[in-house]
This record gives sequence, C-alpha cells and structure tokens, in this order.
Amino acid sequence: MLVLKFLYHVPLERIRALARSAGLALSAGALCGALQKLTLLFAPLYDAIQAQSRQAALCLMDETRWEVFVQKPNKATHRWWLWVVVTHQTRLYIVA
Repeated sequence: MLVLKFLYHVPLERIRALARSAGLALSAGALCGALQKLTLLFAPLYDAIQAQSRQAALCLMDETRWEVFVQKPNKATHRWWLWVVVTHQTRLYIVA
C-alpha cells in the first residue's frame, strides 16, 4: 500500500479496487487507519529530515493555504497552511 500510495501516487480508492480484484475487501476506514498508525513509525524519519533541512546553506520555501475539513478544538476555520521546504538533499512538507 505504501509503495502504491506514495511512490506511484495511486489514490486510496484505486488501491481498494485493486485489493477487491484480488479478493480482499478493504474499507476506506481500514486503509486510513493503517496510514494513521504508520505515522508514529515514520516520526523519527520526519524529525531527521527536518533537522537536515535546517542545516542546509540554501533552501527554497513555498507557502499555500490548505483546506482541511476536520473539526479541531479552538480552530474556527478549515484553513490550514502548507509549507514546502526544498534543499539540495531534502523535501519537507509542513501542514499547520
């Protein structure tokens, strides 16, 4: 699933369809739940990429608004921000 989703950019619904064609019924919630659990496993890697990005002599950055339709306490709107930091060695994405 990780290779399809993040290397080949296959949408989750298409991954579900591939699983169905192989005789495996997966709900959208099961796939999303699996991705959420993997977040903790990738946290050290994300932290290392962030640290490496901060040490770069030169970086390019871009900021754009990001509509996230999730209710958060003390957050009045669905507007979040996405920052992309590009260095010679890293690509870092920050959603806040």
